[in-house]
Amino acid sequence: MWIADYTSFWFTVGLIILTAIIGASLAKWQGRAVQKRISEQLSKQALPTELLTDGAMILFASALLLTPGLLTDALGFSLLIPQCRSVYKRVVMKYLKRNFRVHMIKPDFSEGRPYDANTVDGEVVNKPSHEDTRVDQTDYLEG
Repeated sequence: MWIADYTSFWFTVGLIILTAIIGASLAKWQGRAVQKRISEQLSKQALPTELLTDGAMILFASALLLTPGLLTDALGFSLLIPQCRSVYKRVVMKYLKRNFRVHMIKPDFSEGRPYDANTVDGEVVNKPSHEDTRVDQTDYLEG
């Protein structure tokens, strides 16, 4: 609304639509590039954690660019620039490391799987063919 006071209502509406179109196309382009790199990493059997973070940031940028406003557009466009994303990731990681603790507990399976009351042992039984669908009454009487 502030821009509309200095220009015109239609200019502001056009600017909102233009930033949404440009932002959507940039986000689509960036998203496909990250998706391709994720596929490459997965084919090499590597965990693409950095790329997944980039994908989440691009998705967030898309939402910001569809939201009308200069500040949301500026932040959204900056999230589509890979160099800016790396700065944001460093800042967020510093915050998370400072304010959260993560403890990883890895089970020791060196002596087989540990006992778990929720685990049921079983075995696979082949499904009978269509010809063997009749029931033998003696099985029920004896068993």
